[in-house]
Amino acid sequence: MHPRGVVMKISAAVAVGFIALIGAGPVIAADLPVKAPVTALAYNWTGIYAGVSAGVRWSDTTWTTDCALGYPSCGGAAALSTHNPVGFDSTSARVGGYLGYNWQFAPSWLIGLEGDIAWGDSSKTETGIPGTIAAAAALAATSDTATVKEKWDGSLRARIGFLANPSWLIYATGGVAWQSVDLSASCTYLAAASLCGVGASRSETYSTTKAGWTIGGGVEAAFWGNWLGRLEYRYADYGNIDHTFFVGTTSALSMSESLRTHTVLVGLAYKFGQP
Repeated sequence: MHPRGVVMKISAAVAVGFIALIGAGPVIAADLPVKAPVTALAYNWTGIYAGVSAGVRWSDTTWTTDCALGYPSCGGAAALSTHNPVGFDSTSARVGGYLGYNWQFAPSWLIGLEGDIAWGDSSKTETGIPGTIAAAAALAATSDTATVKEKWDGSLRARIGFLANPSWLIYATGGVAWQSVDLSASCTYLAAASLCGVGASRSETYSTTKAGWTIGGGVEAAFWGNWLGRLEYRYADYGNIDHTFFVGTTSALSMSESLRTHTVLVGLAYKFGQP
């Protein structure tokens, strides 16, 4: 056979084989296994977490003198002065830490338990011990003072939240709260405009930790793997703090201090375990 004929036969065979391969392509592709699309795993909120917080705490507090011996007399003809009650509201920066546990269920709901402790240092001092200074002129002349100071606070709270999406939590929180408080009274005789008698000077500080209740809410976001960021507001009510200053003296004074606080904070926490 002529060489040109051989080449033509070979070319024809290759062309037929190529066309057959193209036709079989879809069949072969159909027989190949198909890999499932990769989907992102939802964030797992269940687990222990620990964090730090920073914010602002406002105190809403009022000193009411119920009875004062000396000036004016208590139970006698003289009544307590109109400089009573007196507000001692103050504001403080607040820094602290928190520790808690979340349990995610249903699957868009979450419940948990959290404790926190923080330091603040707010105080307010007023001239004249409430209830003992009768007139503005006497108030200007007196050297008597009263002070209310709020220091550390803490709480133990339950949390319940709803996951707006896998990484965003809207929550409410409430439980027991504690507030450290110092109440101070100081008097020095000066032109009779003082709770103290002639020749007497007295000063006393009463320190206590008052328990109360707290409620609030916030938003929290999961980001950067195991990190959680939050913005939170809490209201706390500690009722009244009752105390008698200068017991056993002619300057004895019984008072009651109402105390409430408002706190706004931001927090950053690390959740242990699988994100």
